[in-house]
Amino acid sequence: MTMGFFKTKYNGLRLRVRYSSIGIYYLKSSDIKIPKRLRINGNHKEFKFLDSKHRFFSYEFREICINDCYHLKELKNKLRFVKTVLDIGANQGLFTIAARQQFPKAKIFCYEPNKELQRVLDHNSKQLKANVWYEAVTKEDCKVELEFGETDLQNTTKVSSNGEIAGTAFKKVIERAGGNIDLLKLDCEGAEWELFEDEGSWDNIRSLTMEYHLWAREGSSFDDIKRILQKLHFKILIHNPLSDSFGIVSAIKMS
Repeated sequence: MTMGFFKTKYNGLRLRVRYSSIGIYYLKSSDIKIPKRLRINGNHKEFKFLDSKHRFFSYEFREICINDCYHLKELKNKLRFVKTVLDIGANQGLFTIAARQQFPKAKIFCYEPNKELQRVLDHNSKQLKANVWYEAVTKEDCKVELEFGETDLQNTTKVSSNGEIAGTAFKKVIERAGGNIDLLKLDCEGAEWELFEDEGSWDNIRSLTMEYHLWAREGSSFDDIKRILQKLHFKILIHNPLSDSFGIVSAIKMS
């Protein structure tokens, strides 16, 4: 037997352990199904999910809740304490599940502009003892329109005087959470560029894990992300490019 065989078996075993930690068991990887009942910090909770059998949802669940694509374990090791978590772009609450696993005592604040997810996210946030607002997070208070993508994971917002969704100023969102954020998760399909402009609000954020979207600002590159984060006094810990136009980066405030 080759080393490749043993490596495949080992990686498969590690994956089983990660799935079992959240209460999911399977014989073959093709048998993996996302149940409504998950184990969070040793306690079983009932969740609601839309399109849980869809390949996009299955991929997101695996990456966020199983493979830790937002690098929460690394951030946990770097931060001595995490009392407040801000989840911008909460969707159905997958990141909040992962965050609650890592930070059982933290206060979690979720923002999601898609009110069609309210029935699901209300239920899931209650199970996770998280607070949720159905608002977009913007540079200034405004109204926005939601532009739907192929899935609810790809929706974008656009500032519009005719919009029916509240856009709440980044500064106000931080104030609602007590004025300081230990961990900010940001996935707002390109709206991050606008939030970067509110430099003062970033003084109140200790760490960041985000999905960046180069396609949302013509001519941009990851060097622009690095330059902005450095200007905001963040040190990049991990960069995972997922394509030429987007990826995930995690960073911590430089002391």
